[in-house]
Amino acid sequence: DLKNLVILPRVKQPITRQPHISHGFRPILLQGQPTEKRYRIILHFAELRQVAPRECLFDIQIQGKTVLKDFDPIAAAGGKNTAISRVFSDIQADRALDIRFIPRPSPLAKPPILSGVEILLEDE
Repeated sequence: DLKNLVILPRVKQPITRQPHISHGFRPILLQGQPTEKRYRIILHFAELRQVAPRECLFDIQIQGKTVLKDFDPIAAAGGKNTAISRVFSDIQADRALDIRFIPRPSPLAKPPILSGVEILLEDE
């Protein structure tokens, strides 16, 4: 698990790039005025483990809302060792961004792994 990340927003620039975050990281704390703003979140995945399609299947939640169901990074990328990104726009947040991965129940399931995250301020 990572400790809370504190970031300072900038317009049209990535607010943060965080490499290789596993499934259990904590909310990303946004520094500055506690006014609600809109963000674009880019999640980067690259499955480098020995995992077959459908062995790492999960839902993605941002700010408590499911934004993508049954995501399989290996199937989406066309195989392992291949990068894939998913972009989510118009995400409302004031002080923290909460990104969660909810694994699908399966005895053979591997935990989700996030390779990187970019957060862009959409306001202004």
